[in-house]
Amino acid sequence: MAEGRATPGTVLTATAVFGLLLGWATYGLHGIAPVLDRATNSTSTWIIWTAAAGALIRDRWLAAWGGALMMLATCCGYYTASTLGGTFGSGGLGTAAVWAVAA
Repeated sequence: MAEGRATPGTVLTATAVFGLLLGWATYGLHGIAPVLDRATNSTSTWIIWTAAAGALIRDRWLAAWGGALMMLATCCGYYTASTLGGTFGSGGLGTAAVWAVAA
């Protein structure tokens, strides 16, 4: 690899961490204001952030894997935060599984 370029492991780790933070932020921003609810409680918002992150990755293969990992991490971050917050109770696991597969 050329000097100054991130390794695939670094890129995938960064996208996973960003996805976890995005999922946590989505949960954390619910209920603060109606505009924030609409801006964060939307799959399209997650897709926009994932596409923006993917656009920063030059290698097409790595961008595709990074995007998939980021979307999965976003689901995990959101549903972990919501489980810890007591939002979904026992019904959250099924919902999380559906969205993880969709990711």
